[in-house]
Amino acid sequence: MIDENLLPARLQTIVEAALRGLSDKGIAAELNLSVHTIDTHWRRLRDIFQAANRAETIAKYLAWRHEQTLTTLQREVEERRMAEERLQEANERLTEAIKERDKLYIQVAEAAAQQNWKMIDERERLVKTEMAAEASGTILYEGEFGGGWRKYWVTRNMEQLGYSVEDFVSGAIRVSELIPAEDLVSTFSLTNRAVERGDDSVVTYYRIRAADGSLRWFRDRMTLIRDEHGQPVRYFGAGTDVTELAERLDSSFLLHPRPDER
Repeated sequence: MIDENLLPARLQTIVEAALRGLSDKGIAAELNLSVHTIDTHWRRLRDIFQAANRAETIAKYLAWRHEQTLTTLQREVEERRMAEERLQEANERLTEAIKERDKLYIQVAEAAAQQNWKMIDERERLVKTEMAAEASGTILYEGEFGGGWRKYWVTRNMEQLGYSVEDFVSGAIRVSELIPAEDLVSTFSLTNRAVERGDDSVVTYYRIRAADGSLRWFRDRMTLIRDEHGQPVRYFGAGTDVTELAERLDSSFLLHPRPDER
């Protein structure tokens, strides 16, 4: 196979022009070159493709172009496969880490429901979890279910988006205001479905607009805390920035997580 570096763009342009039916004179006029220069380029092309004449040169060029296209497609398919594998591995690691945090969240919620003062000890453990989350870049949060999804507590990692913790705790900014409409519809749909099914948690993917205007992809796992009637009243969650992985893939599929993640 001929190395693409040995076939400059100018030579490719000449062959493509010939394929469009242009004569050497027409090619020269189009490229603002002399006919003699065009003839010199054709001789170089014959040498590169080791062709006896112009017809054979064009035939071998077409075969080379087809092979280049196949090689490019194969490379793109392989890159996509590898990116998907990396995302899968990252999701598996994150799922395991979140399972451990979910256990802690449930313990804290149960203590609060029973008005158990041991919740203070659990809070201390939660602080340790927050410190670990800050090191990993994960955003932890706690809030009131429905009614605008007001946040009681958000970790300082929210500042990586250019907002302060106070912005969300005070209600000055709501996360739903920063999520594009398409993502918001998908997120609410999956959350409502989880509530109706009685699920304890739900995984969603969505974009958040940072303070500088850029969009960042997040994987969010929310754990629902229900009252004695089974109705969700509070929630804990963990959001992890997966922008780098999402950009390697067709990110539209992130709005529809696999069944095992819901």
